[in-house]
Amino acid sequence: RVSTLFGWGAAVSPHLAVEMEGRAVADGEVLAALRGFHESFRAEHAAGLMLVEIAGGPLSPGPSGTPFADLLRPTRLPGLLVGSSALGGITGTLCAKESIEIRGFEVTDLVLLEDAPSPAALTSNLNNTAALQSRLAGSGTTVRNVHPLRSKASVEDSDAYLDELDTWLEAVSGDMEVLVNDLMRKHDLRVAEMRAWPEEALGSFWYPFAQHAAIEEDGVSLVDSREGNYLSTFDKISGNVSQTFDSCASWWTQGPDLSMQLEMGRK
Repeated sequence: RVSTLFGWGAAVSPHLAVEMEGRAVADGEVLAALRGFHESFRAEHAAGLMLVEIAGGPLSPGPSGTPFADLLRPTRLPGLLVGSSALGGITGTLCAKESIEIRGFEVTDLVLLEDAPSPAALTSNLNNTAALQSRLAGSGTTVRNVHPLRSKASVEDSDAYLDELDTWLEAVSGDMEVLVNDLMRKHDLRVAEMRAWPEEALGSFWYPFAQHAAIEEDGVSLVDSREGNYLSTFDKISGNVSQTFDSCASWWTQGPDLSMQLEMGRK
């Protein structure tokens, strides 16, 4: 099913729509709505894939002006990035990917809507897919190409466009099935790895001021990542990642933040 959690009348960036229409939405409201939809989705489907589509790119401002990559960071959802097949698209795609990854996300798959390369149309079919596949080989990100929809219908002729869309969806259904299966496989591997952490931790770590024989796997906190002053902890029962405040200000959360990483890169 498809659900629009927040929408405005004007076809502009959310932060501009908020200014124009006066319907502000705080970052916390977006996250709460997303988590609520996720819970209802899990209740309805024993298994399945939920995709969260943002408006614009990873650094496009959300309703409050916060870039989406920062707004959604507490969720640490696996990333599916749609790259650009246009001239200059390689740079734009790699910059978008790095801006996501430097915030702690994993870009598992990268998709380009691009026609197959042809000598007769070299200026329009740039084969950015092949260049990005070469550049990102071994990075853990799968780069794939899906043929784009080339609509000949006018904007006013919605019936003709829908017919073209149905034909295109049927033509790329095989590619989409491969993509969906790959996304789910990688996510299942990530979850399986996190579920195995307690046994690995108890066999590897020394816990001070504790009787190791009394520590059970359920008592081991599973920290997926950190974000600001919070630790993202994984719940084995629900399969969710939630934010836990680091009240002891450990070096896990008080280490270099994004601005410090950029400064260290300059040195």
